[in-house]
Amino acid sequence: MAFLQAHLPVHDMSPRRDGGEAATAAVSRAVEFSDAPSLHACVLAVSLERRVRRMVAACYMRLRRHIALDTETRRVLETLRQANLSIGVVTNGSPQKRHTIHLLGLDRMTSCIFISAGFGHPKPDGAIFRAAASCVGVHPARVLVVGDRRCDDIWGAHAVGMTTAWLRRGHRRPLPRAVPGADVTIDVLDELIAALGLAPPSSSSCTSENQLAPAGEQPTRQLVAWESGEGAARHGR
Repeated sequence: MAFLQAHLPVHDMSPRRDGGEAATAAVSRAVEFSDAPSLHACVLAVSLERRVRRMVAACYMRLRRHIALDTETRRVLETLRQANLSIGVVTNGSPQKRHTIHLLGLDRMTSCIFISAGFGHPKPDGAIFRAAASCVGVHPARVLVVGDRRCDDIWGAHAVGMTTAWLRRGHRRPLPRAVPGADVTIDVLDELIAALGLAPPSSSSCTSENQLAPAGEQPTRQLVAWESGEGAARHGR
């Protein structure tokens, strides 16, 4: 309650306190029609909207201090980097996602970042996948996309000729092992290392038929598109 009182006071409905063209336009329309109740309603709505935005921004600033990359994701990314594989991020969302990517440190571990709002084409549009391949200078056929969304990630990447790894974690209901367009299915990110033949499986459940290619061929493959939803972030650490 103290947080709401500090960031969402409603006792002062003066449009000047909040400023902005939206408030001015709303007041002007109400004055033009000489409607006092409408004037009060317009000012109230605009004022509340702006204060809610400030409250959301304040919440985000507090939350960002508790966002960290989970141990498994960091371990897998470090293994891929040591194997000299290029890594990129392809994700749908607003430009604000770049802040989250920065907080997770992914911008320092990846070769390129594509966010749909800034790029102009969201997944599963093939344009964003082809741009990621171009970013690291390889043909789409030499790209492996890791994603947890069948339509946006797997089907979108498969349509442009990329190899795909479907990550099943984070779903609320059991999902089938086989998905059209997925070359390999993994339940946890650690299984990706064995599937690539970069290291022998330890506790993973990967089998030989779940391997993408012989270990000796892996240095020629570039891992470009990485999209694992919110699973890469752990809150509250």
